[in-house]
Amino acid sequence: MDSHGSTHALVTGSAQGLGLAIAEELAARGCVRLALADRDLDRVAGEARRLSRNGVDATPLHVEMGDTASVAAMVDGAARAMGRIDAFANAAANTDRGSILDTTPEQWDAILDPNLKGAFFALQGVSRHAIDAGHPLSAVMILSITVHGGLPPLAPYVASKAGLAGVVKNAAHALRGHRIRVN
Repeated sequence: MDSHGSTHALVTGSAQGLGLAIAEELAARGCVRLALADRDLDRVAGEARRLSRNGVDATPLHVEMGDTASVAAMVDGAARAMGRIDAFANAAANTDRGSILDTTPEQWDAILDPNLKGAFFALQGVSRHAIDAGHPLSAVMILSITVHGGLPPLAPYVASKAGLAGVVKNAAHALRGHRIRVN
């Protein structure tokens, strides 16, 4: 938050679903600067325009969460557009289906790369920005109840979210001294 108490938040997966709901709730609770990131730039741009009509400075950003260069560009673009990032919500995820018996290596990568690798490097990027700028950060990484067993056709998705649960625990401990909270 700045001296006026405003939050500058980056939300991934914000063209629809949970990511959009998070962005809408942030706006409803007084967040005045939002960076909305999604692989569907047209759709996220429309949502940014809609939120901007309600007094929110919303910036649309394109991101391919499975591509670390795209993730880095998203984080840098959000920091440039908003001046800083002091809140981060990662809701982007590939929920494609694949079981333990039929998942191909290509399907595995298509799910794990955005859900785990992209989420990890997005958290790393926003954390580095906060540390370099000397301000606190609150980060929320969306997991799933499926990490406790999951549905058979969601094997790679379950693996990605279980891995992300480990990242959250590690990051929460590793970053706490920098005034970064990870949930």
